[in-house]
Amino acid sequence: MSFLTPGFFLAGALLMAIPIAIHLLNRRRYKTIEWAAMKYLLEAMKKNRRRLRFESLLLLAARCAAFLLIGLALARPLGCNDSALAAFAGRKIGLHVLVIDDSYSMGYEGGRADTKTHLDQAKKIAKGVIARLESGSQEVAIVSASTPARVLVRRTHDLDAAADAIDTIEQSFSSTDLSGALRLASEIANDAKSLPSKTLYLLTDCTNSAMTLDPQLPTLSQNVAGQYRVVVQNLGLATQWNQAVADVRASDQLVRLGFGSDLQADVVGFGASKTNVSWKLGDKALSGTSNVQPSPKPEPITQTQASFDAAGPVVAEVSVDSTDRLRIDDVRRRVIDVVGDMKVLIVEGKRGLGALEGSGSFLRLALSPPSDAGATSSALRYVTPTAISDLELAGKPLNDYRSVLLAGAGAMTRETAHQLRTYVEQGGSVVIFMGEGVNGESYNASLGVEGMLPGALVSRVDSTAGDKGYTFDFDPTNPHPILGAFRNIENSGLGSIQVTTYWRVQIDPARNVQRVLNFKKTSADAEAEPAITVQSIGRGRVIFVATSPDAEWSTMVAKPAYVTLVHELLGGAVGGGEQWLNRTVGDAIEVPLSINLPAAPVLRESTQKTTPLTRVDRGDGTLVWRSLPINKPGLYSVEAGALKWPVAVNVPTQEADVRTLDAPGIRHALGDIDFTLIGDSLPLDEASRAANDFSWPILLLLLPLLLAESFMAWRFGARGSPSTSGKGQA
Repeated sequence: MSFLTPGFFLAGALLMAIPIAIHLLNRRRYKTIEWAAMKYLLEAMKKNRRRLRFESLLLLAARCAAFLLIGLALARPLGCNDSALAAFAGRKIGLHVLVIDDSYSMGYEGGRADTKTHLDQAKKIAKGVIARLESGSQEVAIVSASTPARVLVRRTHDLDAAADAIDTIEQSFSSTDLSGALRLASEIANDAKSLPSKTLYLLTDCTNSAMTLDPQLPTLSQNVAGQYRVVVQNLGLATQWNQAVADVRASDQLVRLGFGSDLQADVVGFGASKTNVSWKLGDKALSGTSNVQPSPKPEPITQTQASFDAAGPVVAEVSVDSTDRLRIDDVRRRVIDVVGDMKVLIVEGKRGLGALEGSGSFLRLALSPPSDAGATSSALRYVTPTAISDLELAGKPLNDYRSVLLAGAGAMTRETAHQLRTYVEQGGSVVIFMGEGVNGESYNASLGVEGMLPGALVSRVDSTAGDKGYTFDFDPTNPHPILGAFRNIENSGLGSIQVTTYWRVQIDPARNVQRVLNFKKTSADAEAEPAITVQSIGRGRVIFVATSPDAEWSTMVAKPAYVTLVHELLGGAVGGGEQWLNRTVGDAIEVPLSINLPAAPVLRESTQKTTPLTRVDRGDGTLVWRSLPINKPGLYSVEAGALKWPVAVNVPTQEADVRTLDAPGIRHALGDIDFTLIGDSLPLDEASRAANDFSWPILLLLLPLLLAESFMAWRFGARGSPSTSGKGQA
């Protein structure tokens, strides 16, 4: 026997002293007076003395028992779970938390007779558990385990309402969030510490993606196991398999009108079946690929017949002709932003009267060759460069340009650096070239403080007299993606460029900087110094080049690779501008304000339903137009006046691995806790293990006792109080 609230039992026991004290005080409240005339009356009362004393003690006992039973009922005694007394008089109490996995892998069709998907079976089992509970005494809570996990019902005695809430659970298209669900279940248990019996039912398909990819799951499982008796319902099938399109992309980070660009796709498979792959670009079907054998880590499939005939966003779609039972991930789309007229701003630290005298002149020539330079060069004219001096940069409206190139710009103020930082955070890009006009101290105090440099500029390095200079340590077999155009080209010219002057930079590890290209080591024990780096800031990128873009500090401009290198750097910086056009289920669509819109944008679904977007702050000072989180995959569109952009929303890639874990694997994934593992059928009557509450039968016993006490008080009081002495009382 135990008590839910033992303090009340103690209080009831203490309150028993009240009627005893009243009884004792009543015996002493009269003053005895000798009165001869009362002798005859006292003689008569002595005859009934024993009867009156018995009645007084009986009334005292009834009152004491009433206080004791009130305290006992409020203390809610628990116990005798398996006894006949519990079956007859006990009332089961307890908390039953149902964690239902409704992630998209639970849409797998299990081939059951009366339910179609794993989620349908989970809902059936959950309602079966609720049907076995006792209404009015046992509590139910319901938590969904798709991303983000959320509480659907928080501790209710209304079992009918809980069952109705299960019926409202719809198939989600997001990934599994078991950690989030267990964290919510733990919070519910903390709110119900007084309940002696708590059971958690985890209804999931126990897949690799659900249970092995979350590093927090073991710790949270151990925490929950200390609060609940855990029952795991494994709804997955040992034989289930799946194929999915995990990614679609262009081979180049920047797809330019007039340039060839292949498409690539990753098709993953968790099963032995082969499949066919189909391609579409816009409304045009491309040749497919047959008899592909997907694997968990596949080689990319390349589509070489993609042709981009116009600038602007175009939708690439890849699908697999699979016979698996989870079809939602058999197709994936990507919006590719084809650049046709890219405006860039070149900021020169040195201006000159001649055609090639400015520090950014060679950049301007490489980005936009003259029209008489031949057919090959004319294809490069997708860039419209504008050159200004570094004195004109402050206050310049940067959102009109896709990229800003600093070509040896001079002293940089903190205000101008902050302007550039805001521009990058909103989706712009900056390429920083060093040069004669660069002041290291000024750059560190402005661009460095704003995080626009890869680290502190340490010193300017000049080659000694007679030295040919420094060269790039370029490996054509494994170049950085930004230099992908030079892959497997042995004599590209990058390795033979001579750099006579550059700025040494000490990379800050807190800034997540990638090295694109290094200088060759001057000795075996020397550390390779960065020549070109890239880092992401907000929605944009910053590329840093340690030398100048002209002929003063290197022989770069004399190499045939110079034009390609400049375009690759620009593409690497601008790449990612289509990020807002490609989202995952659960994400909100955010339109950057760098896109000049003629009107407030709206989001249109495939059903033609439109929803206005809201202008909000992303939390870092960046303003965007934002939608609500998108909960279904498909092709959406953002419209503003006559402008329209397609937006592809896809299911999360990691959820595609539907291979199930065995019992030891499940136990290990849950932190080796103790739990009851059940298949996809209704569990044993776990509700019968709940504690029995005897407060209600005690209250029922208290009612006749109070009636008896009232009757005895009336009956005995009508006779008057007996004398307890042999003398008269007054």
